[in-house]
Amino acid sequence: MNWINTLLENLNYPTIFFLMMLESTVVPVPSELVVSPAAYHAAGGNLTVRHCFTGASVKTSSLGAGGFIGLGQSANNVAGTHADIGLTVEYCIAWGASVVAEAGETNQWGTGAFIGSVAGGSTLTDNFRNPAMTVSYNCANKEWPLVYDQDNSTKDKPLVYYDGAVEAPATCQAPYHGKAAAAGKTAAQVATDLGFSTTVWDLSGEVPVLKVAQ
Repeated sequence: MNWINTLLENLNYPTIFFLMMLESTVVPVPSELVVSPAAYHAAGGNLTVRHCFTGASVKTSSLGAGGFIGLGQSANNVAGTHADIGLTVEYCIAWGASVVAEAGETNQWGTGAFIGSVAGGSTLTDNFRNPAMTVSYNCANKEWPLVYDQDNSTKDKPLVYYDGAVEAPATCQAPYHGKAAAAGKTAAQVATDLGFSTTVWDLSGEVPVLKVAQ
């Protein structure tokens, strides 16, 4: 099993996917062996998400709902603050019909079309959402719309929120909505534009499909 040790020592999203896939085969790779180090690497900012797709709608009774990721930051013990975890999300697609957070609190983690709440120094590049996606959440801050387009961001160019604001509001903190895909384009067409690999993805239909799932 030295090859498993090698994969764990060089953990990234492709190796996580491969090891988790093996779990459902005859190869004895317990999820506990994979998920724990994966979480450790994520907390340390060592994992990057690129060329990923989800078509799922999200509905939760908690906070921090996102069409792709819920919480993209590390919460501090001081109310209203958050810490950058070195998150990088690039060339991904959230194609669900809706994101709904039903929590009764109105001043906690936000809800976003793409990421519910994200640290402003994260690297976010060309992530697109379903232009018809609806976002619904309980928010005390009524000044901002529930969903809007946001430009790319890096550590040197922090995420800009609604109307040019560079600081997250005190309520509904730090949502990330990505950009609305062009009207009339299918998710597969957006994926093609973003450079999804046709070795990994079948882009012949309306939505990207992992070839291993076929």
